[in-house]
Amino acid sequence: MFDETIPEKIKMDAIISTSSLPMIFPPVNIGQMTLIDGGTFTNINMGAAINRCREEVEDKDIIVDAVMNFDSPPEFPVWS
Repeated sequence: MFDETIPEKIKMDAIISTSSLPMIFPPVNIGQMTLIDGGTFTNINMGAAINRCREEVEDKDIIVDAVMNFDSPPEFPVWS
């Protein structure tokens, strides 16, 4: 996201897509991708991951990196 070679328009579209909630804000199209807020269709309980880390280590600083992979892109109805 902070790659200086990415045009500002694409950066702004990517940021706006993170708040794209169906029925409130339309999806954002960047190239071949249609983007919406990821929590709209897939929620991850980050609290549980953090608590599990705290059980294993004594370090108070915990970094959680969530990468989600799908067999195929999720299907969404056409925005109208």
